Amino acid sequence: MRLRLTARYALIITGTVLSVVCIFGLLFAWQMQRTGDELREQSAVALKENLTAAIETRGEDIAQLLAQRLVNSLYQLDMLSMREALQETLDIDGVNSVVVVGADLRIIHDGSEHVARFGESFDAERRGRDPMVAHIDVPIELGEQQLGAVHLDMALSP
Repeated sequence: MRLRLTARYALIITGTVLSVVCIFGLLFAWQMQRTGDELREQSAVALKENLTAAIETRGEDIAQLLAQRLVNSLYQLDMLSMREALQETLDIDGVNSVVVVGADLRIIHDGSEHVARFGESFDAERRGRDPMVAHIDVPIELGEQQLGAVHLDMALSP
């Protein structure tokens, strides 16, 4: 069976159009998948940055409240009330460690019962640079006088 010339051209044109439509459809699907992957990646980065900022803000708020609470305890060197305040802070989810230092950067309290590190020099560089920990420092002030500081480490991972 022989096809007439117009039928052959019609089949060739139909086949060509179908091929082009399929190629463009595949390219469109590939581009949509790539765009979706990029969007998911950007969303994950933005979510992580927002979560990190929220945790750091929470840590700053905790450290600020603790610094205000410790003014009298540090001024009077009331180790028992300092320990209670630090223990309550350490019980908060996400708080890894908290240390109170004097104006001379010597450790006054670390929340432990016996304060074995009392009087040791506090070196902020020794805290480490773990990217999954936020290091927050807040001064403890009485009027214009700085009595010491609170050093708080918050876990950035939930």
